[in-house]
Amino acid sequence: EHRLVTIVGPAGVGKTRIAVELAREATTALDDDQYMVDLADIRDPDDVVATIAGVVRARELSIDGIVRRLSRGRVLLVLDNADHVIGALAAAVDALLSQTEQLRIVVTSRESLRLTEEHVVVLRPLVGDDAEDAWRLFSERAADARGGRAFHDEELAEARELCTQLAGIPLALELAAARLDVLDVEQVREGIGGRGSGTGRHDSVRA
Repeated sequence: EHRLVTIVGPAGVGKTRIAVELAREATTALDDDQYMVDLADIRDPDDVVATIAGVVRARELSIDGIVRRLSRGRVLLVLDNADHVIGALAAAVDALLSQTEQLRIVVTSRESLRLTEEHVVVLRPLVGDDAEDAWRLFSERAADARGGRAFHDEELAEARELCTQLAGIPLALELAAARLDVLDVEQVREGIGGRGSGTGRHDSVRA
């Protein structure tokens, strides 16, 4: 229904996963071609257009080159991890949409592009009414890590507290649950809050 959809939310909430599943469900019923461009490692905004052009195999590393490449059919373009180059990407997306007819774009970012045609979908952490979904995710992943063993009664309260401490962020829940293959719940709780290296896409979530 929308040519431009931006999936917005905090790190680790599942924006990329949602975009990938959306593309997978669309398949050939809606798209002739699909491309996914990961912008996580792009540091210079001037490299945004060239990166997109390279992924879609445009002959020229320019907006015109991308337009010529993507004007031949129904194309879904997923632009992932756009937060740190949001201005340059907004300009590129605006130009691409204005010069094509069947191109559709999905962006994942911590903030929207603020374009006129943009439809924003906000993903929120699993808290409040969704807190039980957070517990279900955490307990299922913990059981996987523990060889199928569920939490026993003595662990349950502390495991619930750990789940709450992770603020409903799905990736954080999965990372913490994975540690339970060798650590107990108390050890995982004690380890939370360490300082990361400051680099990498999800460093703060891992910390």
